Parts: sequence; structure tokens; C-alpha cells
Amino acid sequence: MIRRAASAGPLIVCSTIADRALINSTHRGGTEPARWAGWRAGRWGPMMRTRYLIAGLLAISLVGCTGAATPAPTPEPTPQPTVAPSTPEPVASPSPTAAALGVKVTFDGTDCKYTGPSIIPDGTVLRFQYFPDQAVAASSYLIVYGVKPGTTLEDAPEDGTGTVYDAPDWAYQSTFAYVHGTGAMLYTIESVKQGKDGVDYTVGGYQVACDTPAMYFAAQLSVAGA
Repeated sequence: MIRRAASAGPLIVCSTIADRALINSTHRGGTEPARWAGWRAGRWGPMMRTRYLIAGLLAISLVGCTGAATPAPTPEPTPQPTVAPSTPEPVASPSPTAAALGVKVTFDGTDCKYTGPSIIPDGTVLRFQYFPDQAVAASSYLIVYGVKPGTTLEDAPEDGTGTVYDAPDWAYQSTFAYVHGTGAMLYTIESVKQGKDGVDYTVGGYQVACDTPAMYFAAQLSVAGA
């Protein structure tokens, strides 16, 4: 006797196979009517129980081999939190550099002339523009340097007699700055000037001169309040 079901599933198929195994074993064991009658009446002998147990185990084992594997469900993607982009911090603009005060120096070979204020506020940046004549442009220099307190232009040597290499002891050589030929440079006028040697010098003024290398003096600048 083979059982049938309206919907074929793994369990129904395996049970059908088990029933067939039970029927075949009954046929091999003896006369079908007597065996089936005894089974219906509930008379379970050792052989019948053994056969039924085997059939049951066979049915269970066939469930895995005949049933179609059910695919694992695909997990739903985890929604990621949306992070709003942070607003960048405003970058502070650099402080504007104080505008330099423009001054001018001209030189014709014998006359070194300065055009600009003679008293300069402490910390002022001067932009020196040097305009030598073409005849002396290649060999001349504009030189600016600090001097010791109490020094004046009267202490400087006569024009054309001294050189920058013979700087007197009242000039701070470490504060020298120069322009070769036509050009410009920035120079800060300070009451205390740090020299190129890293030493801070108390300055009594600044002298402006032209060099060929003989020196010609144009002016001495004072620091306001010094």
C-alpha cells in the first residue's frame, strides 16, 4: 500500500519509500495475508518490530537526501547613519604687513644725496631705492648701518677718503646692509637693532652712504624718541 499526498514534499517522498521497503520485507517474510492480518491486529513479533524500525530509520535518513535544500535568507543590509559633512573652520587671514616707507638715494660719483624724512619712528620699515648714474652704477653701492649713541656725520671721514672696509669703531658693522647698483632694499629703523651676529645694539642713529669703494655720506637718520 503506497500513500500519496496532494503536495509532494520531502517527507511524503521518504515515507512512500519506507512503505515500499516495508511491503517488500513482508513479501519476503511469508504469506502476505497472514502477515498483514497479524500486523493489523497488533501482534508485533521481534522480526516485525525490527523490520519496522529499519523502515523508520530509512525514512528519516531519506528526508535529507530527497528534500531540496532551502537557501539561507539573505540578510537585509544594515542602513548606515548619514553623517552631515562638518563645516570647515574659517581660516584667519594673515595680518597685513605694515607698508614700507619709500625713500630715495641718488649718486653721480661724488655727490650722494638722500631724499626722505630724517627722523623715523621706532620700528619703521624703510624701502630704500638707489639710483646711481650709469657711469658708476656697476661699481657703486648704497650702504645703511647703525652707529653708536652720540655719533654724528661730523665724526665721519671726509667724502672720498674712507672706505667701507675701514669702518670706524662708532659704526656697528653687524648692522650693515647694502644694494649693489640700481635697485632697492628694505631696512628697519629701530632704537635697538639686532645685528647679523645676533647681538642687540643700542643705536644712536643710522647713516646713509654711497660707496665706490670710497665712501660718500648722504645723511644720518634719527630714531624718534631715542
